[in-house]
Amino acid sequence: MSSMSKAPPTPNVPLRRAGIPYVVVGLSMVAAGAVASWQGPAAIDAVAKLRAERLMVSQLEHNARQSKDALGLARAGLLLAAQNAVANPRLMAAVEARVDKPTFDDIFRTELWWSPYREELTVGIVFDGETLGYSQDPLVQALPWVDLIRTAREGLSTPTGILKLVDPSTRRVTHAALGVAVPASLMGQRSTAVLVFARKLNDELCAQLSRAAAAPVALSDGFRAISRSAPLANAKAFPIEMFIGKEQQETVAPDALPFVARAVAVDQNLWLWVGADLSTPLQIAARESAPTKLLVFGGAGMLAMLGVVLTAKGLRRVGKRKPSDAAPVAIAVTMPSTAIADLHPIPQHTMPTAASEYQGELGRYTLVERLGEGGMAEVFTAVSFGSGGFHRAFVVKRLRPEMRHSEEALSQFIDEANLAASLVHPNIVPVFDFGQVGDDYYLAQEYVPGRDLGKINRALIAAGERALSVDVLLYIAHEILSALEYVHDRVDSDGQALGMVHRDVSPENILISERGEVRLLDFGIVKANHSNRVSRTEVGHLKGNIDFMSPEQAQGKSVDRRSDLFSLGLSLYKSIACETLYRGESMYDRLLAAATGPLDEHFKQIDALPRPMNRLLRSVLAPQPSERFESAAAFRAALPPPGPQPRQELVAILKHLFGEDLRAEQKRIAAALPFSGPTRAPSGEVLLPIITQSSPKVAV
Repeated sequence: MSSMSKAPPTPNVPLRRAGIPYVVVGLSMVAAGAVASWQGPAAIDAVAKLRAERLMVSQLEHNARQSKDALGLARAGLLLAAQNAVANPRLMAAVEARVDKPTFDDIFRTELWWSPYREELTVGIVFDGETLGYSQDPLVQALPWVDLIRTAREGLSTPTGILKLVDPSTRRVTHAALGVAVPASLMGQRSTAVLVFARKLNDELCAQLSRAAAAPVALSDGFRAISRSAPLANAKAFPIEMFIGKEQQETVAPDALPFVARAVAVDQNLWLWVGADLSTPLQIAARESAPTKLLVFGGAGMLAMLGVVLTAKGLRRVGKRKPSDAAPVAIAVTMPSTAIADLHPIPQHTMPTAASEYQGELGRYTLVERLGEGGMAEVFTAVSFGSGGFHRAFVVKRLRPEMRHSEEALSQFIDEANLAASLVHPNIVPVFDFGQVGDDYYLAQEYVPGRDLGKINRALIAAGERALSVDVLLYIAHEILSALEYVHDRVDSDGQALGMVHRDVSPENILISERGEVRLLDFGIVKANHSNRVSRTEVGHLKGNIDFMSPEQAQGKSVDRRSDLFSLGLSLYKSIACETLYRGESMYDRLLAAATGPLDEHFKQIDALPRPMNRLLRSVLAPQPSERFESAAAFRAALPPPGPQPRQELVAILKHLFGEDLRAEQKRIAAALPFSGPTRAPSGEVLLPIITQSSPKVAV
């Protein structure tokens, strides 16, 4: 029997071809994973850096506006100082007599009324012609005063401006100053004499602008830095030299520096630079992008591993033969050096909650939550505990640390406590306690669950809802006028009028409770007639919110009860029109508008309001006090009698806008426990009496 030999084995061609796509796709996935792990983090870093720079540029624009406003306020302060000076009879008598330089030097060195300006301002006097006959500083005497002097003599305005000494050969500014010229008034007659006042644009002024902007500030002429602020706490020095010469660019961000800066033109060939350090925002961006990098690394690793698996499968199919073929080829696979298990997640930074950040002890009070801060004090919700499970909520105002050693600030804070404690009225937030713990001074007020009128107005605008109705605003006006009538008519135990004026009536100082009650608060800058008031403000010193000032208050003049009525009128206008009556690009512009008072264009806006609000505001916002309502009682009598509906409407608005926030706030207060941290020794607390011997006698 013949034997037959087997035919040689042939490869399984269809199976081999089916493996090729696996290899192609697998290798593509491996390549994509490698590229993602290499390029992905760099792309994430670039996006994070761009986002940080955009946020910083936005903040920089805000800081630039703040610093420019502060410069405008410095000009307004200079103008106010000049007006104070020409109102001083001793100085005007010396100008009329044309006394010698030592006498003028003595006046400006020793007069108490000049003490607030002595360190910052320099004075000069022009008797005849256009050159200074007297000057405290030869440098100021060399400034180009001619235009300001001519304008002052024409009597059309009180001119202010920026004066510069420029080197004609290099066109560089050697010295610069803010200047104002005021004509002298001698015995009621105009004179050829003109007083000029200058504040140098030096490092001290830059430091003031830097504090207002919360950012480093410098002045340049396009060639060099004329002055600059010192570095802020825990911040790098502002490398202004890297930016000079780029003033025409909107925002400058050199690649070699973690700094960005913006220039604002304040005069011809004079720019105000505001800088920002990008280091901290970039660090924050890096921390925030770390989880994204982790996901990219993990995804790239998984993609690469899946690609390896597909490639191996495809290669097995390409090389696969029938069982009689040679043994299959073994394929060694090398895994990426960085696997998912090797990646350590970066712990995310968690911001502490308000309660955990601010809970602490202040005398008998446990601070629960920081509500905000003002120019003088920080404000907290707090709880006081007693035996038997007793506890009560308060609002505690604590004098800011930097104000502790200011005699004026401390006196004003003590006066606020003494005065507010003597005011007992259902439309006034009462003060119950005042004390000192170590270096901390505080006062405790009643806790009223609610929100101020300013927050309510802003919340309505943000929600796209209509403003408060006329009926609601008339109800609010009725309640605040009741409080003002009580304050304005206060007398001491001898029956003498105290002449109290609140001077800071604004939406932020009108509190609306969740039950629809209306309260007046913040008596920190009240003016009274009694000379023994420690923090009594002198004529010419501005305090209060300029958007709600009467013209006489903005001019630094003496004010009476009619000024509070004007401020209430501006608050009502803001609430119904959703904008302030005066507009301006800077604080200086708004201050000038406030000092001028409403013009025809403003009264046209008022006339367009619904009745009877337009009629009432036209009366109370008259620029001349004599043309306004004579008293809070007269204003209240002109209002229609309030019904129950507006109060119920306020309750519904508070519940709609802030219901959840108020419930959460009250839960935090209810859940507060006595402070468990280090407690002070009992001797560490020094409680001060509410009524001191220096306070006026008040008939309760």
